[in-house]
Amino acid sequence: MKSTSHVSLVTILALAASAGVCQATFAADKNAPRPDTPLSALIVGGGPDIKHNQVAIESNVVYVRSLLPPSADTRILFADGNPKSETVLYENRRHNEVTRAPKLPALDAPTVPASVESAMDLTAKTAADKPSLLYFTGHGSPNDSGDVDNNKFDMWDKNEFTVKNLASSIGKLPAKTPVTVVMAQCFSGSFGNLIFQNGDPVAPLTDRNICGFFASIAQRPAAGCTTEINQKNYRDFTSYFFAALSGEDRLGKLTTGADYNNDGKVGMDEAFAYTIINDDSIDTPVCTSDVFLRRYAKISDDAIFKTPYSQVIAWATPGQHAAIEALSDQLKLTGDGRVGDAYKTFATTMLASFETKDVRVIRFVRLAKTIVLSHEMVTNGDESLKARYDALKGAEAGNPLTGPAAPSPLPAVIATPKTPDAPTPAFLAHQTFTLGKMLPPPVVTIDVTDAPETKAWAENAQKIVTEWFPLITPFLATDHWKAPKTLKLILKHENDAPAYTDGDGITISAQWITDHPDDFGMVIHELTHVIQGYPDKGDKPGWLVEGIADYIRFWRYESDVPRPRIDPTKAKYTDAYRTTAAFIAWAQGKYDRSLILRLDGALKTGDYHDAMFEQITGKNLDALWSEFIKTVPPPPHRPSVTMTIS
Repeated sequence: MKSTSHVSLVTILALAASAGVCQATFAADKNAPRPDTPLSALIVGGGPDIKHNQVAIESNVVYVRSLLPPSADTRILFADGNPKSETVLYENRRHNEVTRAPKLPALDAPTVPASVESAMDLTAKTAADKPSLLYFTGHGSPNDSGDVDNNKFDMWDKNEFTVKNLASSIGKLPAKTPVTVVMAQCFSGSFGNLIFQNGDPVAPLTDRNICGFFASIAQRPAAGCTTEINQKNYRDFTSYFFAALSGEDRLGKLTTGADYNNDGKVGMDEAFAYTIINDDSIDTPVCTSDVFLRRYAKISDDAIFKTPYSQVIAWATPGQHAAIEALSDQLKLTGDGRVGDAYKTFATTMLASFETKDVRVIRFVRLAKTIVLSHEMVTNGDESLKARYDALKGAEAGNPLTGPAAPSPLPAVIATPKTPDAPTPAFLAHQTFTLGKMLPPPVVTIDVTDAPETKAWAENAQKIVTEWFPLITPFLATDHWKAPKTLKLILKHENDAPAYTDGDGITISAQWITDHPDDFGMVIHELTHVIQGYPDKGDKPGWLVEGIADYIRFWRYESDVPRPRIDPTKAKYTDAYRTTAAFIAWAQGKYDRSLILRLDGALKTGDYHDAMFEQITGKNLDALWSEFIKTVPPPPHRPSVTMTIS
């Protein structure tokens, strides 16, 4: 779940429109008693404040708690820790957001770092002989320093809990205690570094049995934090992973289909594969073996993505085989070169994209890489590393709800592997979509005094602005930008333009929305101008300012609708709006994923100059435009009609 802004990921991203939670997994007798296996569980839930403590987070706590063995030694941390405080935010039948007290089976303490520390101390004293399950559900943020290897879980009252903080807390448990970590928040993938000492990805492996599953890679948000109360609409990592693992979805319905190796049970690795296939959201799940392989398996990306697809599926485990075949079908990939084909698409796909196809491409490429790296590790890896990898895979194949096998002692890693060479900044800029800071939305108000008939439309626009403000900020340079505390939408009859932005106000033409009632993309364009907030100094060419705003509109907000066509015979990059947007989106995808963010940052500080394009991409504006325009198809031919008089 989401984020530096601690905001809801919006229903359109976290949920799908159709009903039915999961067509989940694991054939089981609904009336069979739940197995009672030894387990110590810590459930950590809640946002940083009431505004971001959505009912879906509470629902996750209730759902996961209901799946635990009857005698599990369980502690629940939630919000402010007070069962009578109205801390749960939900949407009522009138679609208004209201609050109520939590409805939890138990509530032991607030979601703050000290509570986690206390819970670990207590577990070490009273349940040290039991496997431990740690489940986190709430909001996550990228690390403020830009270190995505040490992202954070956002706790109550603006407290933060980083990868290294959690590694330190887990260190309180006896080394022999097996630990499973499941995290459903945004940017949670960096917590895969818990397999290393102190959570440091360049440190040696930790000397404990630990594995984990996470809703998203370290650079991406995740779905799920919604005020929607109807659980049948939930589409998120928790819903699919635990339905597969337990055989029971959120609504108590039996679930079938994830026993991919047909051994009569479902392990976490199979639940993970099931989630990759079925989670119809923006999630890009990660597990600890993914992290292990990317540190220790020695094979280049170039070699990985030249691997024939037939070879990849031959090397895959049953769960991986099912997942990569399903993703291949969803993406309509064909042929033995499809791994390389998908990688080419990935190379021009924004890593932060919310489009369903892009999400599936990310999942496909990452899974293919994991399969090839796993084969390389098993075939050519150092013997001690291979043994540790086998132990990790064994832990991931367990099921804490039904009783994992007793862990064997961890083999020592005899040869200290060489720390990978640090990639160059230029390489990182191209391979990873650089994100700005996700910021909370301002208080959005509406003024329809001059056009009261537009109130319903204005209220919809108000909701969109509130939801999309924090979703836009990562695409622009917001690390040091001070966001307005309030933002007003003003509807007026006398307004020559469809809309314009002035400081923290957006004025919209009532006549325009009467003629174009579905044009909320215009609102997103103007909202982008608010976030741009360029000062009255330096060079800020209008074509680029408007191009960035239309990039956010057409490539982020309206990414699922056909984009306006460009006539390559007449267009120039200085045409602004959609033409410039298409140009900079292309240049960013081909040359450097940090392009637009860096241009926006320079405009914010008054340091922009046209030569920046060449500094970032290696080509000047004219050369870039010439290359881009060759990729634009000509307008459709329309034969002329000759009128004759008979």
